[in-house]
Amino acid sequence: GEYVEKACSFVEGWGGGDYWYRGVCSDTFQLLPSLFRNLDENVSLYANQTRFLKAAYYITLSDPTLWSNQAKGIAEHTCLLQHYGMPTSLLDFSSDMLVALHFALNPDDPTDQKKVDEYIYQPKVVLFNPLVYNEAVLSLSKGDFVPNPENISPVLFDAYDNVVSEYFVHNMSPEYLIETSRDLKNYVPNPRIDKYPRPLVIRRSNSRILAQSGTFLAYNLMAKPQKEAEEPYLYLALESIQQEYKKLLQEKGREPKSKDFLKEIYINPFGVPKIKKELQTMKISTARMYPELYRGFGEYMQKISSDTEK
Repeated sequence: GEYVEKACSFVEGWGGGDYWYRGVCSDTFQLLPSLFRNLDENVSLYANQTRFLKAAYYITLSDPTLWSNQAKGIAEHTCLLQHYGMPTSLLDFSSDMLVALHFALNPDDPTDQKKVDEYIYQPKVVLFNPLVYNEAVLSLSKGDFVPNPENISPVLFDAYDNVVSEYFVHNMSPEYLIETSRDLKNYVPNPRIDKYPRPLVIRRSNSRILAQSGTFLAYNLMAKPQKEAEEPYLYLALESIQQEYKKLLQEKGREPKSKDFLKEIYINPFGVPKIKKELQTMKISTARMYPELYRGFGEYMQKISSDTEK
């Protein structure tokens, strides 16, 4: 209906192509990965991600085939964690606009779901253009507008290239974790040197990833927290990056075809029940999105929450 028409009009405005979608249950939420909401701020992002990866390995010791048969390599392991509720440095999107709409109206957290159902939250779907995003990152790093070269995809596939070694855990030794955690509190964000996330498609080797048509932005685990900031990684939220890009374009007097790599479609809260029924009719449901393994990781995250509250 109206949602699909609006999404298609945005896509046409961008000139067609492959775009990504993310459902967000509240328009107050920033576009940052779950790892940033579950941080021990005394250690690095890298050390935090390693902590959750080790926990996942321990939880699944009784199923040794999980990591070899379903997911091969650290990128797929991290992707698997993301889709089963463990905090990661991946921000997940979908290549399916209806799947994104489902998640906007059906958040995982029961408290968030209650606020959607009671019309307190304003749900939205965010559209993401990897091509314009790459232009933004190239331009911010250069200090002037840099067009993405034609016919060159900005999306990384899997993660077998050395260029993404900073985006995934590759060394779990205590010595390395201590080394990455040095000098955390002195960083002042600078668009020329900030460590930006990268668009990434990982092999859909797991039923949940396949069902959700999952794609990702991988955040750099070597990124530093902003000095004396209440939200130390907010400068890496996609909204913040887009704002910095527009500021640069204005300063340089540049007018590219599109300044926005993010576009938003707001969902009328009072129309949510009707939309949910329509999605059910199209077989877009929670049961389809969440086949299997959820409970083990969910119990671990409940324990983390309980320990934090004590």
